[in-house]
Amino acid sequence: MSRHRPFRIHTAFHEAAHAVSVIRFEEHAKLVEVSLDNPSTGRHGRTRVSRTLYADDRGKNAEENRLRVARSILTALLGPMMDPDPVYESWPPSWEGAYFEDREDLRDAMFESRITPPAYERLVETARGIAADPAYVRDVTTVASELFKRKILSGEEVEALLRSPTKGPRC
Repeated sequence: MSRHRPFRIHTAFHEAAHAVSVIRFEEHAKLVEVSLDNPSTGRHGRTRVSRTLYADDRGKNAEENRLRVARSILTALLGPMMDPDPVYESWPPSWEGAYFEDREDLRDAMFESRITPPAYERLVETARGIAADPAYVRDVTTVASELFKRKILSGEEVEALLRSPTKGPRC
């Protein structure tokens, strides 16, 4: 077994959780691609998403914009929650820590939302509930196993995997 295999399995679960979350929770976003070992960025994995830009939240769409940003925070939280790497044992960060997080997806959504500590804690509890949901775990495992084998999946391929009647662990 390659010395990189356990790390790549962890990364596959991490990125698969982001991908499944985008498809399940972010109706204003489209999953473009999920990949492992992206040498062009120096990252171990990447989930590319095309999101509808958030409009000025002072107008009539303020509540819709807050929901969009809350869903993107959920997506950011769930990747590390599903990653079996011990480095994420203390995840998720506190409300203050999330503002200084290296993960730009979480940090940017926190700044965009101006979320309060109680609202952030509710999102963390929601994310924990989702991460414990057997259907979500099955979907993440399905995508992670295919991602581990192929190293790159388009958004359409992930959506097809999630629609498949035979989805489930294939590791």
